[in-house]
Amino acid sequence: MKLAGLCLVAHAAFFDICHAFSSSAQTPGSLKLGLARSQDNQPLLRSRHTKTDHSVLSKIKNAEANYLINLTVGTPPQALTLSLDTGSSDLWLPGVYSAACQQGNCTNGEYNMSASCTAEMFLEDEFLVKYVDSTQASGSYINDTVRIGEAIIENATVGYASILTGVNTGIMGIGYPWIEGTTERVYYDNLPQRLVDDGIINTMAYSLWLDDLDASSGSILFGAIDRSKYVGDLTIVDFWPETGYDIIFRFLVMLSGVTAVSDSGSDALGSSSFPFTALLDSGTSGTFLPDDLALEILEEVGGTYYEADGTTWVPCDLVNSTGYYSFEFGGGPARVNVSMSDLVFLDLRAEMDNTLCEFGIVPMGNVSTSVILGDTFLRSAYVVYDLANNQAAIAQTNFHAKPEHSDIVTFASLSATVPCATLAPGHGNSTGAKGAVTTTLASFSAAAGFSDVPTASAYSVASSSGSSSDHKKSVRIVGAAVGGAAAGVLLLGSGAYVWRTVAAKKKKRYAQVDATPAGADAGHVDEAKVLLVPTEVGYKRLDQVQTAYKDDKGA
Repeated sequence: MKLAGLCLVAHAAFFDICHAFSSSAQTPGSLKLGLARSQDNQPLLRSRHTKTDHSVLSKIKNAEANYLINLTVGTPPQALTLSLDTGSSDLWLPGVYSAACQQGNCTNGEYNMSASCTAEMFLEDEFLVKYVDSTQASGSYINDTVRIGEAIIENATVGYASILTGVNTGIMGIGYPWIEGTTERVYYDNLPQRLVDDGIINTMAYSLWLDDLDASSGSILFGAIDRSKYVGDLTIVDFWPETGYDIIFRFLVMLSGVTAVSDSGSDALGSSSFPFTALLDSGTSGTFLPDDLALEILEEVGGTYYEADGTTWVPCDLVNSTGYYSFEFGGGPARVNVSMSDLVFLDLRAEMDNTLCEFGIVPMGNVSTSVILGDTFLRSAYVVYDLANNQAAIAQTNFHAKPEHSDIVTFASLSATVPCATLAPGHGNSTGAKGAVTTTLASFSAAAGFSDVPTASAYSVASSSGSSSDHKKSVRIVGAAVGGAAAGVLLLGSGAYVWRTVAAKKKKRYAQVDATPAGADAGHVDEAKVLLVPTEVGYKRLDQVQTAYKDDKGA
């Protein structure tokens, strides 16, 4: 009785806290929260809000390597900052009594189940998330009240990590429930599904807007799209299943072409892999493409590929180039143009040559077994993830869209198609969806235009070797690492590997919906902190130091 009274007091206190915290102006049909940029480059989360028109808007923080969200869990509410991840499904929290948190390492918040009067045990000792470099989080599944903006989800199932190995920030996974980390053959309604179950949104869908590399925040909008956040047409393409499976586990879309475009011309780039599926993954900072395609992209700009650590480098002054790469999906007309300014990391310099900066497109090589369109691509794309219909809607993003210009349109009902969008001509996993692609190598007519950088630019360094008038650059492939301790590392996220552990750990569980094919590869991962390289049995961490990400204001 006393405990119940405390809970009532806590709920009343939270009402005032919540309204004070959610002070940002609300646009019709949405709820918004503003966020400051992280000062310590740890994953910071964003807050979101509920709406009467069945959409929830969350602001997310852009820390170059992570997109983060603020929420509270429990009664009274305990504030945490989590890393947003479209490639996994569990929302999990660092436990206050874990060794990592006891040592003061859980700087983005920790959760104490004993301090919440609404917490209940759900699956004891059944939560397990393994990372490819042997880091992991484990513990129990519990039910408690989760508040995201003004959305209140009672009895939400979350992972309570009592053991943390090499990781200390929680994850908010918003992927398909089939890849949850339960060790038992049990599925639960994860966050996107609970938003539907509780009537907060109409269908299991959300749109993601990350803004550009210099922006400190972006937004995720559950149950709706925002027409002010993109330009041109919003085109629907299908998600594709893993090879050998019928069920959709990850956000794989068909990439049918890449074109290099500059003032000097355009080149349709070739690859023996075209067309191929590519994973849309906000948990991965870089974009990983088949080797021949990635090297051709590098050749356009005279870049360098260091095989030892899987990094790519280009002259830093290319950040001012007007050239871009155009990515085509489903045979067209869905296209996203990614400019050089969003691919060149000025604060990630090569130790041996500070005129070289890390590049956001990398050959898969030994680093990734999947083609991944990570943040260096997603910043230029407005993507709607429609889990109910196994589809994505893609458009060119509208950088720096103003909140006062929001134009929010909700999904009409459960399993309704993406509003204001048209189907790609090849819709339906047909030959047309794949597109007809040539493997002919590029003529490199765009190469000269990429290096034709304005002299009065905001950023200038000594020019790289070679003449900018050369129509074809050469890509250097080097065995030794260039960066050392001073170099940054593109991060591979959970989406890249989440399929691997889950398939092994829940082989029998998946048999309920689809038999696991012989020889299927296994391993379950969420976020990786550094580049990962394959071994015969799994993956391991590269022996190198990752430079902290900073913005140009020193934040």
